[in-house]
Formats: sequence, C-alpha cells, structure tokens
Amino acid sequence: MDETLFDTNWLKLKKTNFGYVYSERKGVDSVAVLLSRKNPETNRREYLVRWQFVPTLSVISNDQHTLMACPITGSIELNEDNVYKTAVREVKEETGYTLSMRDLKFKGRYQLGTQSNESVYTFYAIINKDNETEIPEGDGTEREAESHNQWMDHKDFKFLIRKSSRVYSILKLLYLVRNEE
Repeated sequence: MDETLFDTNWLKLKKTNFGYVYSERKGVDSVAVLLSRKNPETNRREYLVRWQFVPTLSVISNDQHTLMACPITGSIELNEDNVYKTAVREVKEETGYTLSMRDLKFKGRYQLGTQSNESVYTFYAIINKDNETEIPEGDGTEREAESHNQWMDHKDFKFLIRKSSRVYSILKLLYLVRNEE
C-alpha cells in the first residue's frame, strides 16, 4: 500500500513502494469546454478564451498574477454523477451562457499527467443566438474574480495557441479535436 506523505481536504501526496511520489485530488475529475461562435457582426468564427489563474503554472513562472489562456474548466462535485451536467453548470457559472447537454460534443477523457489521478472530460460547444446569456456568477472565490473571458477571432486564437507560453495545454487539445459543424 502507498504511503501518504501529506493530506488535506483537497489533496493527498502519496509515495509508492518504488519511491515515486504522486498526487491524488479529492473530488478528482474535472471538465473542460471550448466554446465557439460566429461573430454576429463579421460572421467569422471566434473562440472563447478564459483568462484565469492556474496555480501550478504560476509557480513555474514565479508570478502569482499571470493569467493563463484556458477553456472553461471546473471540478466535478462529489454529488454530481453526470459530466455533461457539470459542463453545463461550469459554462453558466463562468460565462453566463445557458447550454443544454445536447449542445455539448464530447471530445474525450484525458489523464492530466503521469503524477496525478485526475481525468479531464473535454467538450466542444457552439454558441448561437438561442443560447441565453446572463452576467456570469462565478464561484465566489478571489481567483475566479480575477478571471475574465475574451472572444478571439479564429486567426488570433490560432496564433495564441501556437505561439504563446501562457496557454493551458487542454485548450490546445480541444482546438485540435473540435470538428466544427
């Protein structure tokens, strides 16, 4: 059995008999949603970038105020048994858009890394005029309040994900597997 090195309400660090250290998140898995739309004025494809604080990447850059380009993300709550419902909730919470589960195109389940037990369920959705929008609620945390959304033209978005070091890898992955309709 693996030895627990550190244990909090959210995370455990464990060590295997072979000496490997890995993390276990409690509540474990999460969702990531890439949103797209046709700009109503230009009729050109745009993608929604969520500029948010990513703790692990901020430690690497030694900057606690750097916001990273991300898709819409969120943890699957312990009482939620449907990843589609989680994705709908997170889109509403972080963007104000109301989606149905039918609006979501499942793109795959990915392991976050070799040193973690977290899986990310990825989705792609196209926003259209039928999707109601409200002011995003957020989750009430300080870091969520620092975050903001930006619609980016397809050309600028492609440049961002290819050239910037401030892009969360799941955003790149979702762009590659999106299969627009």
